[in-house]
Amino acid sequence: MKDGLQKVRRALLGLKLMARDLKQLGPQSTKRSFEKEVLLCGSEDVTPAQLGEVDFVFTSPPYFDVERYSYHAAQSCLKFPAFNDWVDHFLKPSLQTAYDSLRDDGYCVYNVKVRLARKRALLF
Repeated sequence: MKDGLQKVRRALLGLKLMARDLKQLGPQSTKRSFEKEVLLCGSEDVTPAQLGEVDFVFTSPPYFDVERYSYHAAQSCLKFPAFNDWVDHFLKPSLQTAYDSLRDDGYCVYNVKVRLARKRALLF
């Protein structure tokens, strides 16, 4: 459990540093004002209405049960332990919300990699 919390803390620090860096770039690189918000919930639970329209989405969706950041019930592979349920109720809603929230001229960047999980290659 302690190791999982350390990973979450490092990830949150990384997000804060990324937001700081993007804020420094924001005023020079866009005519729109720069705003940031970190939502502390599962991406499958966020709605486009909560996000509003966004200019940029960067995501690295998890690869089902390859990396477990914690054993908390909110961990996506624990919340949806069957692979097909995980795809239908976590992955697809998360990616759909990202897409639906983008402005027409926005960008969505996915970090995608072939991973091996339980002797099964997963490619998204």
